[in-house]
Amino acid sequence: MNGKRVVVLGAVLASCGGTTGASSGDAGTHDAMKADAAKDATHDASKDAPASPNDWSCLGHVNVGPPAKPTLNLKLSPVDVVMDTGIPNVMVDACAANDGPCATPVATATTDSTGVAILPVPAGAKGFTGYWQSMPTGYILTKDFLNVPYVDDILTDGRQAFSQSDVQILLASGGLTPDPSKGIVGFQMQDCTSRYLHQHAPGPSFITSALASGVSVTISPPGPQVFYFLGDTVSTTATATDKSGQGGFNDVPVGWVTITATLVSTGQVIGTAHMYSQAGVLSGVSFVPDH
Repeated sequence: MNGKRVVVLGAVLASCGGTTGASSGDAGTHDAMKADAAKDATHDASKDAPASPNDWSCLGHVNVGPPAKPTLNLKLSPVDVVMDTGIPNVMVDACAANDGPCATPVATATTDSTGVAILPVPAGAKGFTGYWQSMPTGYILTKDFLNVPYVDDILTDGRQAFSQSDVQILLASGGLTPDPSKGIVGFQMQDCTSRYLHQHAPGPSFITSALASGVSVTISPPGPQVFYFLGDTVSTTATATDKSGQGGFNDVPVGWVTITATLVSTGQVIGTAHMYSQAGVLSGVSFVPDH
């Protein structure tokens, strides 16, 4: 598959995800994070929501296909949010879909000098439906989910790593303060061109993974504060994603949650993602159409 990294707040921050920090929380780091969030966000959600520029032609008939083989090789990379480079010498775990705390990883490896770890994971009848996690030194633990199965070898699934101060600065731009006894759930919306929906296609050139604007996201159980990126800041008043496709939920109680994405312009449900929230942890999902 294509080696393009996915930035998720985790997702998002993110992640919560297409691809995604630094250990310091000074103004320079904040500016760099703002610049990163703004790369694809040139309009606010109020302009994007009425008519989405994205490809939603797959809705209603998504099929990622069967697993290519019994064991899949996932190339996984924790990515520094400021430098946008893989982080070497980091332990990466692949976790079963029903193992929220990842008490018993199904595979573990350490990233090489380029920041990439290769993990062989078992493919069930539908593929590998679990997730992966990492915690580079100086960063918080990040759990990285995908709402469709991995059905072929992945090259490369990169997600952002954040320090605690990075997260606090980013959320503070929207007036939010994370509760350390709860988790943060981030998401990054992708449309029907997502590389995760075309894992069996040959060659890297077909993959564009367009980020999705005009998407609203809800969480169950309800209660946590939703936020979206608007340009270079976090907003708690926006009602949909802008062109960065990113947002999340602050102060999510520990346990399993389900987030549902809806296309604002038509009311169509794009998909659902089941994720585990953990105290002081950023759980991010690269969210793609799944039905």
